[in-house]
This record gives sequence, structure tokens and C-alpha cells, in this order.
Amino acid sequence: IESIMRGALEKEFSPYHLEIINESENHVEHEAMQGLAGQSLETHFEITVVSRKFENKTQLERQQAVNSAVKAAFDNGLHALQLKTLTPSELENG
Repeated sequence: IESIMRGALEKEFSPYHLEIINESENHVEHEAMQGLAGQSLETHFEITVVSRKFENKTQLERQQAVNSAVKAAFDNGLHALQLKTLTPSELENG
């Protein structure tokens, strides 16, 4: 699932910076994750995307665009994303 997301995000956003952290192991005991035997255990991720394509977009619009880009990952077992979406100038200016 991580590779699906990475490919989709790189294609869609040509990111200045992309960081994907797999946090799935911190969630294996959650009730929603029980009974997933045989399915991908890549279910929870934290993603930071820095892209010029986020300029003049609200945080909601940015996050909707990311969720849309990784739809195939949701279709393949992704359960949750924590997103940080920035423009290059926002990253540099803190």
C-alpha cells in the first residue's frame, strides 16, 4: 500500500518533499483491525506532502486532493491517514 501511495502522490503532486511513515504496527490491537488475516497490514500512515500544486488551496482542498490521489490504497486496505500538506514556501517559512 505504501508503494501505491508513493507512486500516486509523486505522479499527482510532483512533490518538493514527500514523507510517508507507516504507523500500522501501532494500531494492530484496535478493534477495527481485528479479523484482517490474509489482508495487508499496511493500514495507518502519516504523510507529509510539500508541493507547489497546493498554492492557493485551502487545507480542506489539499487533503481532499491527497485522499483522491490515494483512493486505490483505500480500496486495498488503507484505513487511516494523518496528513500534513504544505507549499514549499510554507515549509521554508515554518
